[in-house]
Amino acid sequence: MAVNPMNNKNLSRTHSKELAKNNRGKRTRKNSDYKTTATAARQAQSQAPQKAAWPTKVKVTLGILFGILVAALILRLAVPSLQDNPLLNNLTTLLLGISCGALYFIRKDYPAPKASKLDGVAIGNDLEIVSTGRYAGLFVEDGSDETVSDVFCIRVKNTGSTGVQYAHITLTRGGECYEFDITTLLPGETVQALELSRQTLPEKPAELTAAVTTYAPFSETPSMHDDVLEVAASQNGITVTNRSDAAMSQVYVYYKNASGDLLLGGITYRAGLTDLGPGETRTCYAGHYSQDSSRLLFVTYAP
Repeated sequence: MAVNPMNNKNLSRTHSKELAKNNRGKRTRKNSDYKTTATAARQAQSQAPQKAAWPTKVKVTLGILFGILVAALILRLAVPSLQDNPLLNNLTTLLLGISCGALYFIRKDYPAPKASKLDGVAIGNDLEIVSTGRYAGLFVEDGSDETVSDVFCIRVKNTGSTGVQYAHITLTRGGECYEFDITTLLPGETVQALELSRQTLPEKPAELTAAVTTYAPFSETPSMHDDVLEVAASQNGITVTNRSDAAMSQVYVYYKNASGDLLLGGITYRAGLTDLGPGETRTCYAGHYSQDSSRLLFVTYAP
């Protein structure tokens, strides 16, 4: 008999609601949060925090300056009679100086983003904020997958030896409060979580104070239970085989989306089956699951 690690009395009501949302999709089938796999594939897009970009007018100005400079240089090389032309020489030198000066002042006014003082900070319970930034893409935390931009995001790493079943993280300053939920973060893993109310990255995020306000570790190490279950994933769903000689009244397979080693979203999804007989194989449709960008995490079952 397997103990369901999702049954933890320390979990908050917020997390209970979050788990309920894990099985919600635009179209549902029995014991599944089925959604088209195209949505799951799009979820892997635009996941990295956005870097500060130069305004369009700055880009246009630089483009014009460099275009004129290149044209002048080509003209000097292509027309021998103009190679020693004082006017063209002076114009080329002037354009080169203006371009270099423009680059200097633009980099001064629009510097590359610097690391926040929050980066690399331990916030308790063996959790560490790896980085903060802006996010553009699908908003996964509530299961809606709506397209958003400029949403505050953080990357958090579990530096300990115990898996995190649930953690609620707040970043505060005065009357400001930014909230993040993290589920199923195993030792050594890093997850990118989005601010739950879709707030934008605040000014001077280094001044925020980070804290873990709710924390629940796994009571037992999560497992795929390969001794009694065989789980295989495809683009359209998850197939489960009961390898034991006893019936199982309920089986849940938990998974998250990822890009390389980075887990995407604090949310954890699950797909389930009921009444799986000995030796029986069945497939459940899994919403938000993509064969290219999803990772199976663990399984729970009950006899």
